[in-house]
Amino acid sequence: MAACGTQFYKQCFPSGSIHLGLCCIAIQCLSKMPCNVTGDLLHYHSQNPDERELFSKQAEADWETFLLMRAKELSPGTLKCGVAEA
Repeated sequence: MAACGTQFYKQCFPSGSIHLGLCCIAIQCLSKMPCNVTGDLLHYHSQNPDERELFSKQAEADWETFLLMRAKELSPGTLKCGVAEA
């Protein structure tokens, strides 16, 4: 058993080293803020569609990166369980 207290947008464990994976993540945390939000505190309340689009694109890219990093860590035939708080 191991816990890794690092950011999850980078590889956390050596390639092929995970045989049973349970991953609890907070997917609302982006790797970076794609722009400043004008007129509100939260991007999804923004009246600016360009700002909302930038956050959506960042979330999409981060999700792909997250999955690619976890895939590198898994050994062949691994069972992976993901729990996401949205």
